[in-house]
Amino acid sequence: MNETLRRMKESGAADGTGSAITEDVNDPNGYFSSMFTTGPSPMGAHGAKEIPLDLIDPWRDAEHDAQPFKPYSADKLAELAENIRQNGVISPIRLRLSPFEKGRYQILAGHNRVAASKLAGQKTIPAILMQATDDEAKLILIDSNLYQRDHLLPSEKAWAYKMRLDTLKRKAGRPAKENSCSVCTNFRADEAVAENTQVSARTIQNFIRLTFLISPLLDMVDAEAIPFTAGVSISFLSSEAQQLLLTVMRDNDVKSITRSQGEELKAFKSQMDDETILRIFGKSLKAHTVKPQIIKLQVDYSPAITRRLAKDETLQARIRAVIDAYIKETAK
Repeated sequence: MNETLRRMKESGAADGTGSAITEDVNDPNGYFSSMFTTGPSPMGAHGAKEIPLDLIDPWRDAEHDAQPFKPYSADKLAELAENIRQNGVISPIRLRLSPFEKGRYQILAGHNRVAASKLAGQKTIPAILMQATDDEAKLILIDSNLYQRDHLLPSEKAWAYKMRLDTLKRKAGRPAKENSCSVCTNFRADEAVAENTQVSARTIQNFIRLTFLISPLLDMVDAEAIPFTAGVSISFLSSEAQQLLLTVMRDNDVKSITRSQGEELKAFKSQMDDETILRIFGKSLKAHTVKPQIIKLQVDYSPAITRRLAKDETLQARIRAVIDAYIKETAK
């Protein structure tokens, strides 16, 4: 059994029946190490009880309007709903009293089970009620997904790791700065690696870098049109440069970015313009050329003359010169 899951099961953290493994965040240089230690807060020995689904709200707080994890696809949710129809909800969800509205509950773990139960026509769902502060609630939310989901998108891991790190820093008395990435500079890459997850501090740093991507580019990382390492490189571009990159890609039908192109884009971040971007993509794309356009002119000449004029290159050059001059004149 995975060491983390073993420790969680022995402590009761995995099923909500015991106390969670505590975290030591007193060491200001140990944030990444603590990120690999499971269990955000004492959970208490609470049994599950049936809670009406219409009293349950998704998780949110003042800093983050929604959780970083995306809901199941329609097919996967339908599959889970059918399983619930036949077997019920086997693993209770985790709830806390809503900090926003009296008499309601907030999901800490189990958003997809709640959605599937509603789809299955259920009226209630088994839940374990927990007492948790906002920071503890975040850690429960993050850990329950990081350690239990079979597959997570890069964007989900990126925002989850960032939220977890910001929370740990705040608990240790170091408030996180808005849009800061001290995580990328203040910690050693060879810091402790978790035996249970085999995820290094450097990997965590790189995931958090992805949160600096604008949404369309981060979606391309999720879709594997941009490799993870290329996404990390591009994240060092300013938001304006990233938007320019996206515009150039769309205008020139560029569907993907390679790892080497990502490294070049990062290298030219201080002098990013259309030509630079096109030159970088030109290594793997056809030369950027303007497709010739046809302008129709109405004339009263005979078909024989018009056919001859259509093949006259000298005439065509003179017409282009007149058009160029007209464009310059009207542009003033």
